Amino acid sequence: MNLIRKVFNIALLAFCTLPLAAQRNLSEEDIFRLVDAASVQQFEEFGMNYRKVLGDPARFLHNNTFLLCDSAVWNVSAKYVEAFGNVRIVQDGTMLSSESATYLIDNNLVRFNGPLVELVDKEGNRLRSDRMVYNTKDSVATYESGGAMKDKEGSVIESRTGIYDSKINTFTFDGEVEVYTDTIFMKSTTMRYLTDEKRIYFGHNTYTWRGDGFIKSDAGWYDNSKGIIHFALDVYMNNDDYEAWCDEVYYHRETGRTEMYNNIQILNEKDYMTILGNKLIYTADTVATLTDRPAIAYYGENENHIVDSLFFGADTLHLYTVKRNYIPKETIDKAKERKKSLLFDALTELRNKQAEERAKEAEKKMRELGKLPPILPQKDSSAVPPVQDSLGTSSLDSLAIQVDTTAAMFPGDTIPTQKMLHGIARDSTFSDTSKPLSELQDSTLLQTGKLLSNLPDSTMVKMQEELAEPPDSTALKHIIAYRNVRVWRSDLQMRCDSLFFSELDSIAQLFGRPILWNKIKNQLTSDEMQLMIKDGNLYRGSMLSNAMIITQEDTIHFNQIKSTEMMGFFRENQLYRYDALGGVYAIFYVVEDQTITTINVKEAESMTAVIKDGNAERLIYLSKINSDAYPLAELAKEKQRLKGFEWRGEKRPVDRFDITSQPVYLSHRDRYIDITRPDYTYSNRYYNDHMSKVINEINTRAERERQRQSDLAEEEASSEPDSLNVKTEVEKK
Repeated sequence: MNLIRKVFNIALLAFCTLPLAAQRNLSEEDIFRLVDAASVQQFEEFGMNYRKVLGDPARFLHNNTFLLCDSAVWNVSAKYVEAFGNVRIVQDGTMLSSESATYLIDNNLVRFNGPLVELVDKEGNRLRSDRMVYNTKDSVATYESGGAMKDKEGSVIESRTGIYDSKINTFTFDGEVEVYTDTIFMKSTTMRYLTDEKRIYFGHNTYTWRGDGFIKSDAGWYDNSKGIIHFALDVYMNNDDYEAWCDEVYYHRETGRTEMYNNIQILNEKDYMTILGNKLIYTADTVATLTDRPAIAYYGENENHIVDSLFFGADTLHLYTVKRNYIPKETIDKAKERKKSLLFDALTELRNKQAEERAKEAEKKMRELGKLPPILPQKDSSAVPPVQDSLGTSSLDSLAIQVDTTAAMFPGDTIPTQKMLHGIARDSTFSDTSKPLSELQDSTLLQTGKLLSNLPDSTMVKMQEELAEPPDSTALKHIIAYRNVRVWRSDLQMRCDSLFFSELDSIAQLFGRPILWNKIKNQLTSDEMQLMIKDGNLYRGSMLSNAMIITQEDTIHFNQIKSTEMMGFFRENQLYRYDALGGVYAIFYVVEDQTITTINVKEAESMTAVIKDGNAERLIYLSKINSDAYPLAELAKEKQRLKGFEWRGEKRPVDRFDITSQPVYLSHRDRYIDITRPDYTYSNRYYNDHMSKVINEINTRAERERQRQSDLAEEEASSEPDSLNVKTEVEKK
């Protein structure tokens, strides 16, 4: 009986294919056929021929595509199949599934009805929607009511409408496209995902977020396998600290390396600066290298409160930051010495010394003339009454003061704190509050061995903790400029071969024949130059070795001062004084009735000049001077030039376009303030709130990292020295 039924079913299945095959001359793959079923029942209704098919599952074949389901009603007359229960379409590694579907045979279309339709491609990517259409001839699936794709790593792409082309393994998403992949959030109008390349291409008005960073672009791609994202066409970026523009950006996810190309601008409003150029490479260790006409624009006001930006450029610029506590002590010490040397006012010290000597000499003469009482010799120095300081405290033996003060302030076993020590340092006549705390300890406490010898080791450790200065983790900016260094501001220009600047001492060191022009006609040169920056303006300038200042009177005549070393003093970027220190030679032209008549040739050990409106208004010589005057016509031309004279006015940048031709943008933040991050409506709907969980996890990790950094900073600030080392150091002292 079973054999008869099986033969009957096979005959019926063969019969089911005849109505279609007989209507036209079809190829084998075009023939729609039922290839497997548990049972088939034929019936007629309203003039239509039907086949009711049951199976576990029932299988149909058309266009090399299998349609599987638990049951189906096949309208032979109208040429469509309604499939129910575990409905699947399987074609060359692509599968679509839902609870019901309608297959329009002549149109080669399968219409899947929800509530959930899922497409799985050969790579394991899952696309879900509530409705989807699949063309078995073209191997293309489409949805128009919102859908979301998720890959095996958990990345998602969703959109209002979309297409999957199985033949070219490409997903196309249009309208309200939202993407998440590896902590990167994106929104766009359109995207294409090429599964073979594992690359997402995006188009107009694409917005991207990562951490606190935001990027807008009109084209680009993301290579998931290599972890590289490329933004192109009108790229704009910002975060809490900066805004940036360029034509192209490449971001390497694993290393943090960022490459920017063409029309680059990075605006830092906090530091009043914009970085410009055509190529920038930024690495994760906070080093940025700019080439192809790089420049930095510092915008601000001049001394007349008129907007006047400074432009700084070179062939190559390196910008980086280093935490202060990571800088070697030797480097810090050199910076301190350099700053101390630049701030030292040698001629003022000399003038004060000379004034003091003159005062002593005058006092001596007054005593000799009997106008002042003579100084009596002192037989016993101990009888001299104690000198009173500003607080009225006698300046006795330093150790006695320290012991007495300590005993008075800390009776018994009281432990001195850091705040108390500063009080001692302030009140003690012999204390120098400019010294580091460690030196004050030596002079105020550590010399009082009796006090320390009575303290237990744990107490000494505690005291050392209170005295310890927390490490300074301030991030300090550094700039290195190579070759063809140029600076332009309306009243100040500069050129040299290379430059180094560090916030450690706020000094720019210039190398390779540095030149500085002030008010155009003043040219300052030396073998090496150091410029101190204060509040964004020039403050001091030191010219080391072969220093020379040349002031142009006209195209032929130049005032000149040459010295071993010179120091320039600036106020709001204006040179108002310069000192010549050692071996001074000078040539000045005397102008009478707008005509040069006389030449003064001078020689001195040192001199200072007061500058007003770019001219030396007053010259002061602080040592013996040799001075000669010659009528202009009587001094040969070659003697009107000091050795080493070279007017290099043709090298002077004449305007900001000698530095960079790029326009400088204003802030664009307000344009994007209303752009909100993706909400992933379809991804959460079809993947059980997947993106809500991802975002919550990212926020949790970020909060943990912030807490970790905070704890690390506290740990650095309160790091405990080893008790044995402390004891050893105390015993040594």
